Amino acid sequence: MFRASLPIALAAALFAFGCGGTSGSSDTAPAGGTGTASAPAPADDSGVVARSGDHTITKNEFEAEMLAIPKRARERYNTDRGRKSIIERMLLNKIMLTEAKTKGITEDPLVQLAAQAAANKAYVAAFTNSLQDDSATDEAVTAYYEENQQRYAREMVKAKHILVKELATAKEVKGKLDTGAEFAAMAKEYSTDPGSKRRGGDLGWFTKERMVKPFSEAAFAMEKGAISDPVESKFGFHIIQVDDKRSQQPLEEVRAGIERLLGSNSVKDYTDGVRKTLSVELVGEFAPEEGAAPAAEPTKPVQPREGADAGDAEKKAAEPTDK
Repeated sequence: MFRASLPIALAAALFAFGCGGTSGSSDTAPAGGTGTASAPAPADDSGVVARSGDHTITKNEFEAEMLAIPKRARERYNTDRGRKSIIERMLLNKIMLTEAKTKGITEDPLVQLAAQAAANKAYVAAFTNSLQDDSATDEAVTAYYEENQQRYAREMVKAKHILVKELATAKEVKGKLDTGAEFAAMAKEYSTDPGSKRRGGDLGWFTKERMVKPFSEAAFAMEKGAISDPVESKFGFHIIQVDDKRSQQPLEEVRAGIERLLGSNSVKDYTDGVRKTLSVELVGEFAPEEGAAPAAEPTKPVQPREGADAGDAEKKAAEPTDK
């Protein structure tokens, strides 16, 4: 998917702005006309936010790097750890750029052309990000969810459990629960399931198919708030407490998938439309030889099996997920 290449494209573009200019600046556009669109980097007066030796990162440079990340994913980097990981990558790029200048690599005309092409790809990446952001609005996401309710209709249970090896231990735990012991405290003390034990036995939301059959059959047959007798599975003996039940995944649990789907579709619709207007003629050195056989047509995508949804592959990004 194109989004995965955005950090690479923008990093290459930042490298591009360091090529062909004076050795003391990494913000100068590449020298040499190529006919491609490029813009001079704006003056940076925002101050230094990180340094390593002689190399520094300014706030404007950091914000430019963040443009490589889709708007809805930037929040995860809004931490000290997230910012540091990006800044480390930026400093590494600056160090390598300095070495490239020392070796004269940035004076190679072909490298300068490649650098300008990389800069243009960064502009295109920013444009595709804007297409996705414009299409995945709150209104559009809500509308998609409302129009596709059946895709998110699924019976689910939210439960806790305490897993033990021996039936005698399970009966002991159940007895304590029956006399008022707190379920979460009992799970932390007795449960042998390391994944849920530290959360007081909490398993979150799950579908019937996600759990082993004896566990699912018991949990889905219980009423909200009930605590089961010991239930045996291949893992041992479970005491289950059902916290809640529902038949539909709420919008907030599937919002991210719908946003990805709408964004991906918007870019595909745009590029498909542009491709229909293209008329490519190979000329000069690339002109076809006279009498040569015409180029083969690109391989057509595999058609969906009969009865399958033709949009299955594209819609997978918005599939409901167990929570």
